[in-house]
Amino acid sequence: MKARIVLSLALLGACATESDTYTDTDLEEALVGTGGAAYVEQPTLTDLFVPECGNGRLATPDAQQIELRWLATSCSGSNELIFRIQGQEIVRTIAGSPCTCLPGVRSVRVTDPEVLKMIYGAVDFEVATPGVTLLAWAEVSVLDQYGEQVITVFDQDGTSSSPDIAENLCLAGSLEGGGGKVRVVFGEQCDDGNNVDGDGCSATCQKE
Repeated sequence: MKARIVLSLALLGACATESDTYTDTDLEEALVGTGGAAYVEQPTLTDLFVPECGNGRLATPDAQQIELRWLATSCSGSNELIFRIQGQEIVRTIAGSPCTCLPGVRSVRVTDPEVLKMIYGAVDFEVATPGVTLLAWAEVSVLDQYGEQVITVFDQDGTSSSPDIAENLCLAGSLEGGGGKVRVVFGEQCDDGNNVDGDGCSATCQKE
C-alpha cells in the first residue's frame, strides 16, 4: 500500500518515506473516506508568534515550509495518519511499521503555496489516527521569515510542551485510535503602535 499526501486545494501524493519533500508537481487522486477518531484537546497557544508588537507596523508570517513529524504504528486494520489545517485534510499517509516498538520517527514536508497561505491568524492544526493505529506524538514545524515554530499537536505522555522525539513507541507511550487538535495564532492581526489592552487592538496585537 502506498502512503499518500493530499493537499486541500492542490492534490499531491507520493510514497511518504521519512523526510520526503513534496511539491505541486506531484499529482495524485485524493483519497476518500475517513475513520472516526477520539481527540485529546491540547492547550490553545496564543502568544507563540508575536513579532515586534506595538511598533505600528503589521507583521504577518510568510510561511515557506510546513513539516509534520510523528511516531505511530499499526497492529492491524487501519494504519492511517491524517493531518488537517483549518479542518482541511492536508496529509494522509501510513502510520508506520507493523506492530512494533520501533516504527521510527517519520516526517512529511509540504511546500504547496495554497497550503502555506493558510498559516495566518488563528490556525487549527489537527492529527487523527483512525482505527487501531497507535500514536505516541505528533508535531508540526512551520518555517517562515521569523524562523522555525514547532507546535505540539499531540503528546500522549503530556509531560512537556514538546513531544519526546524518542523512536521507541513503547517507551514514548501510545494511544489507540487517537489524535489531537491545537490552535496557534500566527502574526499580528493589528498593530496600533502600543501595547495597551482595551483600545480595539490588544497588547499582543490581536483584534479585541
